[in-house]
Amino acid sequence: MQKEFTANDVTLDTLPSLESIKELQTEYTNMLTAIIDLLDGAKYLWEGDQHE
Repeated sequence: MQKEFTANDVTLDTLPSLESIKELQTEYTNMLTAIIDLLDGAKYLWEGDQHE
């Protein structure tokens, strides 16, 4: 998407639509949430010998 914004021949017709930007934002947010949840669930691996 960065290339689409920084290309030399950028016009309003070639820029991504607001809908596609919102979809990407949602996908990235969901991905980051999943990664954070995964790391939070596995944090016991880095906490040492303390087991609950």
